[in-house]
Amino acid sequence: MTSSESLVHRAAIFSKRPQKLKAFYEALGVRFIEISFKFQTPFSRHIISTNSGIVVIPTGSCSQDSSSVNIEGTLAGILAYRQCKNKSNEHGFSSDAKVDARSKLAWIVFDVPYLNLVPVLTIKEQSVFTVLRTDSIEDLKMFYKNQGVGPWVLEKHGTGPEHFALEKDGHVIELYPFRKTNKSSSEVIVVIKNNFKGLLDRISKTEEYEVVSSRKTAFLVRDPEGRLFNIMNDSP
Repeated sequence: MTSSESLVHRAAIFSKRPQKLKAFYEALGVRFIEISFKFQTPFSRHIISTNSGIVVIPTGSCSQDSSSVNIEGTLAGILAYRQCKNKSNEHGFSSDAKVDARSKLAWIVFDVPYLNLVPVLTIKEQSVFTVLRTDSIEDLKMFYKNQGVGPWVLEKHGTGPEHFALEKDGHVIELYPFRKTNKSSSEVIVVIKNNFKGLLDRISKTEEYEVVSSRKTAFLVRDPEGRLFNIMNDSP
């Protein structure tokens, strides 16, 4: 197990159609930069958000990496960037990559030459949050805790379900139980402070989106690969 203090954590989204996914998220206000690392693994290209904790990892047609970690069916998880001890070594893929058998959510560590390649985030300014869903949040919390990820705080908002929250490296990741309907192992929450009514027009210009539910204060859509996107209204 690697100490979480030496890592920079982000929420990982694995995608076979990263450009479509990127365009969809950008229409909802998520901004990205693209970095190509010299990893000896299929996961060398990272699309890193500059205003949220999301990192899109293109997988192409690859279902397995050089460490024999099968990610087939894995849509999301938590990743960490770890600075290489030898900064001249720009190669490497950590051997402690794992997929939780029950939830199919992943934990992966990438060695990078410099941690300042990863954008710095600020929780107070954040309006994008990442939710990982499972049928047992306690088991999923223990899976990540065993990898050194924590501390997790038990929370409950109003009549909503109990869940675990992690504030780490400038962003928030939460573990929630599955919804009763519209199940998805990963979900992105976007809080819109301006022009909530015009947002649906913006995402209608992207391909392959589906509005699952809509009300005055929020609407739920699916991204091009089936993950849920919960857009909440915080407009005055």
